[in-house]
Amino acid sequence: MCTLIILYKVTEGYPILVAANRDERYGRRSAPPGILKTDPLVWGGRDLEAGGTWLGFNQKGLLVGITNRSTPNPPDPSRRSRGLLCLEALSRSTASEVRTFLEQERGGRYNPFNLFYADPWEAYISSYQDGVCTVSLLPGRYVLTNQGNVNDLSLQRTRTILERLQELPGSDVTLILDTLKTLCRWHGDPVGPRTSPVCVHGDGYGTVSSSIIALGSGKYRKMYLHAEGKPCLVPYHDHASMLGGPLPPVPF
Repeated sequence: MCTLIILYKVTEGYPILVAANRDERYGRRSAPPGILKTDPLVWGGRDLEAGGTWLGFNQKGLLVGITNRSTPNPPDPSRRSRGLLCLEALSRSTASEVRTFLEQERGGRYNPFNLFYADPWEAYISSYQDGVCTVSLLPGRYVLTNQGNVNDLSLQRTRTILERLQELPGSDVTLILDTLKTLCRWHGDPVGPRTSPVCVHGDGYGTVSSSIIALGSGKYRKMYLHAEGKPCLVPYHDHASMLGGPLPPVPF
């Protein structure tokens, strides 16, 4: 996954709301959202080559997403799939437990990554390159890609997304979802220097799916919108029918 947009505890009724585009080789097989584990229940897409996931959440209200982290060196094919790390993190109950798990896990088993994990009370991003570095997130709006660090303003893609997010009211979830869909379909700025798009159309590589997950609490239902293909070409469908009820009420 290469673009992850995070709204953490800024949307009324939805402590965790994320949008993600998965960029991958077109030939790499994957499955759309489904049940990945049963104890605890875990929902997400599945990588059919290595068995992991790039984005998912569990019945405890823990959401985890992973992006590759670009470096000058090509990835080492002998290392363990980063998607398996994401899936293992989803076996935990809280974000704090994931942080402890990562402290014990050897990051060197994987190619460089950024791992976002959040529950309704805590949120973190752990990045691995030469070592694991973890930052705690306050309520706010964040963008995580395969380039640089979270909210890296040197990237036009990140700046554009954050500018649009800052304009959004926290109480209109319909407007927020529509804006996230538009951002996931963005092909870059057609005027001026070429910018990195969110929806990637490459030769042999590009955006292969897009997901928007809204974890509602109290009276607000969960939503899992997914486009199995480029979101500029394929509509989003709501997979909420496979999910459980809302999370317990969460104070903001």
